[in-house]
Amino acid sequence: MLLYQAFFQKSDALKSELVDSGQLEFINWGMCMHDEATPHYIDLIDQATLGHRFILDEFGKKPRVGWQIDPFGHSAVQAYLLCAEMGFDSLYFARIDYQDRAKRRSDKTLEVIWQGSRSLSSSSQIFTGIC
Repeated sequence: MLLYQAFFQKSDALKSELVDSGQLEFINWGMCMHDEATPHYIDLIDQATLGHRFILDEFGKKPRVGWQIDPFGHSAVQAYLLCAEMGFDSLYFARIDYQDRAKRRSDKTLEVIWQGSRSLSSSSQIFTGIC
C-alpha cells in the first residue's frame, strides 16, 4: 500500500506508464499473503478476492502469477484454487525442506506442473517454480 500511496495516487501518468507498459506487474496481490495452514480454504479465497478486486478497480489488471514468500506447507486444493479459480498462470514459492530442495536441484525438477486434483485433471494444474 505504501507504493500505491507514494506514487499512484499522485500521478495517473506514472500509473499508466509503468503498469500499462508492463514495466510493473502485480504478483499474487491478496491483501496479505494467505496462510496455507488455515483451518479453511475460504480465508485464502477472501484474501485473494479483496486484493484482486482492488487491483482490477485501480489498474484494470488481473494478477497472473502467484508468489508465496514464506508458506508453511502446501495443500492440494491450493493448486486448484490458484489455477482454475483465480486464473494464475504460474506459482512460485521458496520454503521447502532443505533435503527436498537439494534433491530437486540435483534432479533439475525445481520447476514442475503441480496437479492439485487427480479428479479435476488439467483444470487443476499450474506451473510451479521453487526458488
